[in-house]
Amino acid sequence: MNKKTTDFYEELKKKEQKFKYSLKALSIADISHRGQKRKFINEDYINHPVRVAWKIFIQPMYALPTAEMFDRLDENIAIALCHDVFEDTKTKIEDVKEFFTSYIIEGFEALTRREHENYYDFIMRIKQTPYREIKIFDLEDNMFNLKECSLKDKYRLAHYALAARADMI
Repeated sequence: MNKKTTDFYEELKKKEQKFKYSLKALSIADISHRGQKRKFINEDYINHPVRVAWKIFIQPMYALPTAEMFDRLDENIAIALCHDVFEDTKTKIEDVKEFFTSYIIEGFEALTRREHENYYDFIMRIKQTPYREIKIFDLEDNMFNLKECSLKDKYRLAHYALAARADMI
């Protein structure tokens, strides 16, 4: 694990009983993404899902907390950590089903783009799920960290993130 991943792991480990799914997901994501680099910025890929998960982790501190935010915090962090695993690696959802709740598995399925699904339909499908905020954090992190991508790509990412956040799509 790199430093960012290790630091996040240590934060979760402090409250091991409360974050058992997150710890398992971090392990799966770290192993699955090992050796992968982010396009354009050449950083370890695992840093991206860790940043997305960190936003979920700190969200209750900045939002008006709801009971569901706290009740589902471990599960939502786990989903954020593995949000790209099943689309960008050889790991399959079936390989990890035994380790997670049905809510987490549904989150993995929701955030994994289906074969032959265009991007707009993918975003529209996610919008109808309780996992929407995770995708918004994913898009925001992608926009922030893509320095060398084309203007067209930046525009597309900005459009989807802003529209999803504003509930305009």
